[in-house]
Amino acid sequence: MGKLIDPEVAWNLWSAILEQQGAGREISFWRARISHDMPFEQPEHNEMYFSRTAILAQDPQGNIKYWNRGARKMFRYSFNEAMGMPSHVLVPEEEVAARQELFQGVLAHGMAEYVSCQCLRKDGQRINVYGYVFPYSLPDGQRSIAAAVEEGGIITNPSSEVIRGESFSSL
Repeated sequence: MGKLIDPEVAWNLWSAILEQQGAGREISFWRARISHDMPFEQPEHNEMYFSRTAILAQDPQGNIKYWNRGARKMFRYSFNEAMGMPSHVLVPEEEVAARQELFQGVLAHGMAEYVSCQCLRKDGQRINVYGYVFPYSLPDGQRSIAAAVEEGGIITNPSSEVIRGESFSSL
């Protein structure tokens, strides 16, 4: 049997997005059309899961706890591959320390931070991503990090500017 998304994690993630929006942070995502035949009871969970915006979350140990279709398309890992995988594999090695520092700051301040950075696809291809990193609560009360990001382009040379690519919001 495949891995499942914990509905309580999905609800807490949705609540964190709304909390940050209430604080003036524009965490938004492309909202999918939903139907009653989708995997979650709450329509907002379907919107997050089927969104083209990559929405992902990690547990306090840094392992992926939430992965939607947008993340699958952007990073090229299947749902079963991604769930439980260390999230640092999505970042170039030289960016891991800065990423950790950012995450610690977000957790300490409890507020979302806008990011524009490089990430890695499953095949090692570098992509630019932009969006928000924000805190959320797990069902057991621990706080961790989540992100809602979009692709900004493919990088052929790590020091070069974006060669091509479009934001999902421009589709």
